[in-house]
Amino acid sequence: MDCLVRTEKEEVRAVIDTALKAARHEDPGAIEPLISESYHDSYHNTKNILMHYCRMWLSQPLIKKNYKTILEEKISPPQAAVVMTVRTVFDEQSFVARNLRSTITAKARLNLTKKQDRWLIERVEILELAGRPAQWKDINSADW
Repeated sequence: MDCLVRTEKEEVRAVIDTALKAARHEDPGAIEPLISESYHDSYHNTKNILMHYCRMWLSQPLIKKNYKTILEEKISPPQAAVVMTVRTVFDEQSFVARNLRSTITAKARLNLTKKQDRWLIERVEILELAGRPAQWKDINSADW
């Protein structure tokens, strides 16, 4: 029976894994329930704005595979902070792979909050792109 109970760490990681899988499958509908209604970051002021960009970017082939590495986790319910890297291999048919690069590694900090027994992503900040300091606004730059 104990094996059916997930730890807070397992729950937080499951949310992150689900979001990465949904992005790989171009499924913003699976991402949306993982995002807190109070979501905001340095580029997206609201959940609705974030989801607009998700639907726009994920409307075409984009990601072939994501490789996640957790660098730091601080979980103290109802808050959690995770710093991680994700190496993304872009789909060969994607605009990014055809015009910019086939892979990139991004480092990000995620803040999650637990609401009604569910962990939700409340904020994501880009820390690095391709090993260089970066922010959300740098995503659209072609020099990474």
